[in-house]
Amino acid sequence: MDAFIAAANANPQAVAEEAIRAMADAQYEHKDVRWRHVAFMLHRHPDTKQLQRQAVLIDLGRVERLPSTEASVKTAAVARMLVALAADDEA
Repeated sequence: MDAFIAAANANPQAVAEEAIRAMADAQYEHKDVRWRHVAFMLHRHPDTKQLQRQAVLIDLGRVERLPSTEASVKTAAVARMLVALAADDEA
């Protein structure tokens, strides 16, 4: 098994959090975060040109732009998305 997939299987929460933080860093909030919306994407590293896997959020029908670039706004968005993901665990 690929080392990336093995690590993702060992700690799926960390993979989801990586995708959530990347979305908030891009100044967006996914308003319907569920486990089924966490996926892997292949992309080519711009410097090395090697293929890499990256955790991403998909099904972007309910995504909103964050109102500012302030760290506190991004932190709050990450917290809301993580709470939504945790609620999906309990469902």
